[in-house]
Amino acid sequence: MVSRLLTGLGHEVIVANARQMKLISASSRKDDKLDAQMLARLARVDPKLLSPIRHRSAAAQADLNLIGRSGWWTDERRW
Repeated sequence: MVSRLLTGLGHEVIVANARQMKLISASSRKDDKLDAQMLARLARVDPKLLSPIRHRSAAAQADLNLIGRSGWWTDERRW
């Protein structure tokens, strides 16, 4: 995960909640550079405006990956 890698290298990382970012998703001008500039401005003014999320720990993500691969969850729900 990129955010985990960058945090490990000493960078401050804010992961914006895309569902809360209407300012960008509702924009009629679709441009990655403009979107990145807007996100950077919001982070500079008040990071809470980005509705930041926290990713699961590496151990929790590994557990979920294991469950997903085993297939027991989906098999049990089909009965």
